[in-house]
Amino acid sequence: MRTIYVTILAAIISVSTFANTSVDTTYSKEWNSKLKTWEQTERIITVSQNGLVDSELMQVQQDGNWMNYYFNTISYNNGQVIEEFEQYWNERKLKWEDNYRKLYSYDKAGNPVQILHQNIFNGEYINTSKEIMIYTADGDLKEKVIQNYDEAWTNFLKYQYYFLEQDMLTEENLTYWDGTDWNGKSFSTIYTYNTQGDLASTVKLEKSANKETKLNKQEFVYNNDGQLTAENSFVWKKGKSNWKESSRTKFEFDNNGNTLAGTIQMINKNGSWSDVSYIEFPEAGKLIEGTDFLARMTCEIHCDDFQSKARLKFSNPDKEVYQIRIVDEFGEIVSTDITSRNSISFNIGNLHQGDYFVELQGRNLFSGKFSIE
Repeated sequence: MRTIYVTILAAIISVSTFANTSVDTTYSKEWNSKLKTWEQTERIITVSQNGLVDSELMQVQQDGNWMNYYFNTISYNNGQVIEEFEQYWNERKLKWEDNYRKLYSYDKAGNPVQILHQNIFNGEYINTSKEIMIYTADGDLKEKVIQNYDEAWTNFLKYQYYFLEQDMLTEENLTYWDGTDWNGKSFSTIYTYNTQGDLASTVKLEKSANKETKLNKQEFVYNNDGQLTAENSFVWKKGKSNWKESSRTKFEFDNNGNTLAGTIQMINKNGSWSDVSYIEFPEAGKLIEGTDFLARMTCEIHCDDFQSKARLKFSNPDKEVYQIRIVDEFGEIVSTDITSRNSISFNIGNLHQGDYFVELQGRNLFSGKFSIE
């Protein structure tokens, strides 16, 4: 019997207060509906120096023990990030192994103009994707193109950004490459703000030649001090022509106004709220800003009864187009697919024991690994 072990690394946000050198730990928990209790799943230990994140260590909970998962170090030049270097923990060999890096390039104004993503296999750097940024004369981000590499660079998706005065983003358009032109799937996100200038809501639409289809909406709630206290998500019900709540995040504060924790809940089949995950921030946690708290990916991999195929399932409520690649520990691509669904099936009958890496490239890049034993 071959067993698949999987851990997917999501875009996890760590909040901390910096002072010279500091070490902060962010804990994540998941709700066990059978035992009716919170269970610790992972923690990120962040080391910062003089206000800049120096390294992040992620550990996952297994059988009551904290096990190493990945380690990320960040290098700077005059305060600008020039490299992020990621290592995965090989439990079988009991050592860290180089896995991934990002290289940053800047223009004369200090704006990032390219981020190159590379996998690392046996000491060799293999191009994976790159982000190309274009700016207006005023320095606002105008366009970002993501290209993927497979023998040559090819376009994958393009963002276009529209701003008001005071650098307030009002619209973000996302278009996919169809192989010859930017005529693939297209999406638009509309941003609105309250009178204090805080982000009040976002609405995402799918666009075609003759119509726009609502997909989802997020609303942000603030207290009198301008702190984000809740983030509510809705999906559009086409048949009923209305918005239906799907998930929400509620933040907890101490008496000094510091953010202590956030609880993510989802609507269950009975129409009531169910706890999903709980994030504990360091005691000195500062005000949460922006919309990244829910930028998380949940994934599962299961093999069939005959041990010949496996199915990768992941969260994709917006039917976003993802390019998915599965790579072995020697850098060879064993499976690739492009889908707007929330799962793919791939052959594992000819895969050997060892570690494999998963990449999901959409508007965000998610990576993780699984092992076959």
